[in-house]
Amino acid sequence: MHIKVKHPLGEYILDNQIFKFEGELKNRLLGKAEEFTKQTYDFSEHERKTKFINCWHLNDFESAAMWDLYLKSNEGIAIQTTFDRLKRSLNRSKEEIYMGKVKYIDYRTERNFHRNTLSPFFTKRISFSHENDVRITLFQQ
Repeated sequence: MHIKVKHPLGEYILDNQIFKFEGELKNRLLGKAEEFTKQTYDFSEHERKTKFINCWHLNDFESAAMWDLYLKSNEGIAIQTTFDRLKRSLNRSKEEIYMGKVKYIDYRTERNFHRNTLSPFFTKRISFSHENDVRITLFQQ
C-alpha cells in the first residue's frame, strides 16, 4: 500500500483510488496538523531548557579539522582523557547523567526515537560522522 501525494492537503492516491480533502475534512486535518505542530514545538522548547549536552571528540589523535570547524579564534584548549576516566568522573554526581557514543544515521531510512527518550540525544545525521562524538547529557526536570 503506497500513498502518492498529488498536492499537499489536496488530492491523494491510495491503492489506485483518489481521495480529495476539501471543505470541513480539510479544515479538521489542518487543525490537527497545527495542534500537532504546537505540541511538538512546546515539547522541543521544554527539552531545550531542561537538557544539557556536552560533546567530546573520540579519537586517538587531535583533529585539525575539528579545531577549524568549531573554534573561532586561537584561544581554545584541548582536554585529553579516556572514555573510562570521563565516565568515572561523573560517578559522584547526584544528577541524572547519561553518556554514550553518538550513532550517525540516515534519517530518510532510520528513526532516532525507539520508545526511548534518550535516542534523539545520541543520534546525528551521517554528514556529521567526522565528529566521532561521545556525548554526556544532563537532564533537569
